[in-house]
Amino acid sequence: MIIDSKIGRYFDMSLRIPLAMLVVLSCFGLRLATAHATTPDAGAPEAAAEVGAQASNATLSQNFNAPESAAVGDRLALTLEVRHPLNTTAHLPEAFPNPRWEVASREHQSLQGEADITTTFNLVFQIFRPGETTLPAFDVTVLQADGSVEKLATEPVSAKVLSVLPGGDTPELAAPRNPVAVWTDDYTILWVGGGLLALLIAGGVGFFINRRNQPEAPAPPPRPAHLVALEKLSALTPGDLLDSGDYMVFYVRMSEAIREYLGRRYHFRGTELTTTEILGHLGAVESGEGWPKGISYEDVRDWLNYCDLIKFSDMTPARERSEQLLRQAFSMVELTHVRAPQSDAQADVDATTEQPGDAPTEVAPRGAEAPESPAIDDASDDSADAASDDSTDAREEKP
Repeated sequence: MIIDSKIGRYFDMSLRIPLAMLVVLSCFGLRLATAHATTPDAGAPEAAAEVGAQASNATLSQNFNAPESAAVGDRLALTLEVRHPLNTTAHLPEAFPNPRWEVASREHQSLQGEADITTTFNLVFQIFRPGETTLPAFDVTVLQADGSVEKLATEPVSAKVLSVLPGGDTPELAAPRNPVAVWTDDYTILWVGGGLLALLIAGGVGFFINRRNQPEAPAPPPRPAHLVALEKLSALTPGDLLDSGDYMVFYVRMSEAIREYLGRRYHFRGTELTTTEILGHLGAVESGEGWPKGISYEDVRDWLNYCDLIKFSDMTPARERSEQLLRQAFSMVELTHVRAPQSDAQADVDATTEQPGDAPTEVAPRGAEAPESPAIDDASDDSADAASDDSTDAREEKP
């Protein structure tokens, strides 16, 4: 009643029934949980017994003999011997609790007996800071065949490490040294020089290729054939060769000048053909454009044959005959060379430029009769008996 009166102070009558049911259910659930916790598990005792059996079978023993005057860097040996059942393995941790104890080496070996396995761990530590130090206990793990783990704890070990410096000496840092020049390989100049050389070579190659591809400058037009022939014949006019008696050289040069002229004038290779071949080309001139007045095919034939007679024989011609043939050569070039057509205006200019005392120059149109050349007339008159007269004169003048 007292509880009911206290609850009635704070809760309304409509909430009392739900609250009472909640309290009853809570009490019932607490009793079920307590009963479940106290009920023994059928497999638990066996598992507990098994673990106890395994834990009692694995043993650990250690051996550590620290020297009385261990110096910095001395090697400290710790030996651990673990006896564990068959089908189990023993393992050390990856790292040890005290970092001052640096592992210099770690080795292990396992020997299997009839009922168990003996695993020996040989650990070598080094300490590089003087003073007393302790390696705390660490766990050696025994891995069971079913995957369960058993841990065996080692005992802490202590050591006193002495400094290697003499007593009372305080080490000090050495004074800082001056910076040292460090030589490095710098290929900047080589790269720049190589690039410039490559550009120079590429520019030179491009220049020569461009120059090679450029069209060649047109050759100057050849000089007119008659001017070249007149120039060569004029070189023979002074008579030095005739004065010195070099008739062979005189006739060769005179013949070559006329042969070259006839070849260029009538379109054949005059200096590469024989006289017979040249006369064959000249025979077609009579049926073509024809010979101008004052010269004929027979005149040119006799002139070439007489030059060959002197060049290919031992005859020595008379000087007057040689000078006559030179005049005939001049007349042959003057009568047969191609003349440019002259306009009426140019004819009027030429007429006005004549001197008062000069005789007028007559220009004959193409096909009209040209004034006769006395040199060629003389050659035509003497063509019949040229061979006999020349032979007689040559015999008379031959020394």
